[in-house]
Amino acid sequence: FLNSSLGHNELIKKLKIVTETLEGYGDEEEEIEKGKSETGNLASSLGEDWLVQHKNKDVRLLVACALADILRIYAPNPPYLEETNAEVIRLFIKILRGFESPDMTTQHPSYSIHFYLLERLSSISIF
Repeated sequence: FLNSSLGHNELIKKLKIVTETLEGYGDEEEEIEKGKSETGNLASSLGEDWLVQHKNKDVRLLVACALADILRIYAPNPPYLEETNAEVIRLFIKILRGFESPDMTTQHPSYSIHFYLLERLSSISIF
Protein backbone atom coordinates (compact mmCIF):
# COMPACT_ATOMS: atom_id res chain seq x y z
CA PHE A 1 0.00 0.00 0.00
CA LEU A 2 2.72 2.49 1.00
CA ASN A 3 5.96 2.06 -0.90
CA SER A 4 8.89 4.23 -1.90
CA SER A 5 8.17 3.92 -5.62
CA LEU A 6 5.01 6.06 -5.30
CA GLY A 7 5.17 9.67 -6.43
CA HIS A 8 4.54 12.19 -3.68
CA ASN A 9 1.04 13.10 -4.98
CA GLU A 10 -0.07 9.46 -4.92
CA LEU A 11 1.61 8.98 -1.55
CA ILE A 12 -0.24 12.00 -0.14
CA LYS A 13 -3.57 10.56 -1.35
CA LYS A 14 -2.85 7.25 0.35
CA LEU A 15 -1.62 8.92 3.54
CA LYS A 16 -4.84 10.94 3.74
CA ILE A 17 -6.77 7.66 3.66
CA VAL A 18 -4.47 6.26 6.34
CA THR A 19 -4.89 9.26 8.63
CA GLU A 20 -8.67 9.24 8.26
CA THR A 21 -8.76 5.52 9.05
CA LEU A 22 -6.51 5.83 12.10
CA GLU A 23 -8.44 8.82 13.38
CA GLY A 24 -11.56 6.65 13.28
CA TYR A 25 -10.30 4.34 16.00
CA GLY A 26 -11.79 5.69 19.20
CA ASP A 27 -10.26 5.76 22.64
CA GLU A 28 -12.45 3.03 24.12
CA GLU A 29 -10.63 -0.20 24.96
CA GLU A 30 -12.60 -2.18 22.38
CA GLU A 31 -11.69 0.28 19.60
CA ILE A 32 -8.05 0.36 20.68
CA GLU A 33 -7.80 -3.44 20.57
CA LYS A 34 -9.43 -3.44 17.15
CA GLY A 35 -6.94 -0.79 16.04
CA LYS A 36 -3.99 -2.84 17.27
CA SER A 37 -5.18 -5.95 15.47
CA GLU A 38 -5.85 -4.11 12.21
CA THR A 39 -2.84 -1.80 12.01
CA GLY A 40 0.22 -3.95 12.68
CA ASN A 41 1.61 -3.91 9.13
CA LEU A 42 0.65 -0.29 8.64
CA ALA A 43 2.40 0.70 11.88
CA SER A 44 5.57 -1.00 10.64
CA SER A 45 5.38 0.75 7.27
CA LEU A 46 4.84 4.18 8.81
CA GLY A 47 7.97 3.82 10.92
CA GLU A 48 10.25 3.22 7.95
CA ASP A 49 13.02 5.76 7.37
CA TRP A 50 11.96 6.60 3.83
CA LEU A 51 8.65 7.93 5.18
CA VAL A 52 9.80 9.48 8.44
CA GLN A 53 12.58 11.32 6.59
CA HIS A 54 10.70 11.97 3.34
CA LYS A 55 11.81 15.03 1.35
CA ASN A 56 8.27 16.34 0.84
CA LYS A 57 6.98 18.38 3.80
CA ASP A 58 3.32 17.47 3.14
CA VAL A 59 4.21 13.77 3.17
CA ARG A 60 6.11 14.24 6.45
CA LEU A 61 3.19 16.11 8.00
CA LEU A 62 0.71 13.35 7.14
CA VAL A 63 3.16 10.67 8.28
CA ALA A 64 3.54 12.50 11.60
CA CYS A 65 -0.24 12.62 12.08
CA ALA A 66 -0.55 8.92 11.28
CA LEU A 67 2.31 8.09 13.64
CA ALA A 68 0.69 10.10 16.43
CA ASP A 69 -2.45 8.00 16.03
CA ILE A 70 -0.42 4.79 15.92
CA LEU A 71 1.26 5.79 19.18
CA ARG A 72 -2.15 6.62 20.67
CA ILE A 73 -3.50 3.22 19.69
CA TYR A 74 -0.47 1.35 21.03
CA ALA A 75 0.08 3.47 24.17
CA PRO A 76 1.84 2.97 26.48
CA ASN A 77 3.94 0.50 24.46
CA PRO A 78 4.96 1.94 21.08
CA PRO A 79 5.30 -0.63 18.29
CA TYR A 80 8.77 0.64 17.36
CA LEU A 81 12.33 0.03 18.45
CA GLU A 82 14.04 2.78 20.44
CA GLU A 83 15.92 4.08 17.39
CA THR A 84 12.70 4.42 15.40
CA ASN A 85 10.97 6.08 18.36
CA ALA A 86 13.76 8.66 18.42
CA GLU A 87 13.33 9.34 14.69
CA VAL A 88 9.58 9.70 15.14
CA ILE A 89 10.03 12.19 17.99
CA ARG A 90 12.50 14.19 15.90
CA LEU A 91 9.89 14.28 13.13
CA PHE A 92 7.24 15.55 15.56
CA ILE A 93 9.57 18.30 16.77
CA LYS A 94 10.43 19.31 13.21
CA ILE A 95 6.75 19.50 12.27
CA LEU A 96 5.72 21.40 15.40
CA ARG A 97 8.41 23.99 14.69
CA GLY A 98 6.14 25.01 11.84
CA PHE A 99 4.10 26.90 14.44
CA GLU A 100 7.07 29.28 14.84
CA SER A 101 6.58 30.62 11.34
CA PRO A 102 4.80 33.98 11.14
CA ASP A 103 2.89 32.54 8.17
CA MET A 104 1.35 29.82 10.35
CA THR A 105 -2.02 31.39 11.08
CA THR A 106 -5.45 29.81 11.12
CA GLN A 107 -5.68 30.71 7.42
CA HIS A 108 -2.56 28.68 6.52
CA PRO A 109 -3.50 25.64 4.38
CA SER A 110 -1.84 23.16 6.75
CA TYR A 111 -2.75 24.84 10.05
CA SER A 112 -5.54 22.40 10.87
CA ILE A 113 -3.27 19.41 10.23
CA HIS A 114 -0.50 20.90 12.40
CA PHE A 115 -3.06 21.56 15.11
CA TYR A 116 -4.42 18.01 14.83
CA LEU A 117 -0.91 16.68 15.40
CA LEU A 118 -0.45 18.93 18.43
CA GLU A 119 -3.77 17.76 19.91
CA ARG A 120 -2.93 14.10 19.35
CA LEU A 121 0.49 14.43 20.90
CA SER A 122 -0.94 16.19 23.95
CA SER A 123 -3.47 13.38 24.42
CA ILE A 124 -0.79 10.68 24.50
CA SER A 125 1.71 12.63 26.62
CA ILE A 126 4.64 11.79 24.40
CA PHE A 127 6.81 14.68 25.57
